[in-house]
Amino acid sequence: MLELRGEQEEAERWYRDGAAAGDGSAMANLGYLLVQRGEQEKAERWYRDGANAGDDTAMANLGEVLEKRGEIAEAERWYRAGVNAGNGPAMNNLANLLRRRGDSEEAKRLQRAAVKAGQSRPTDK
Repeated sequence: MLELRGEQEEAERWYRDGAAAGDGSAMANLGYLLVQRGEQEKAERWYRDGANAGDDTAMANLGEVLEKRGEIAEAERWYRAGVNAGNGPAMNNLANLLRRRGDSEEAKRLQRAAVKAGQSRPTDK
C-alpha cells in the first residue's frame, strides 16, 4: 500500500506542475486524484479550472459533480461543452440527464453519438 501511496504522491507532483503551467489535462487528472482521496471541494476547483482551460474530460467530470449536487442547469452547460469537444462520457451523461427530463429524442441522438465515439452500448433500439 505504501508503494501505491508513493506513486500517487509522485503523480500529484507531476499533475500540480502541469496544472501550474496551465495544462487542462493535468488539472482534470489532479481533480480525479483528489476525488479518489475524498477531497471533493478541491477536486471541483481543479475540474472547473481544467474545464475553463478547455479540457473536455474536466468538463464532463465537473458536470458530474454539479449534477450530483443538484445543480442541473450548470451541469448541463458543462456536459454540452464536453459534447461539443467530442467527449464520449459527456455525451452519455447528458443523454441520461435529458432522458430523465423527458427529452428522449435528443437523448437518443446523443447516445448514438456516444456509441460511435466508442463510449457505450446503445440503450435504445
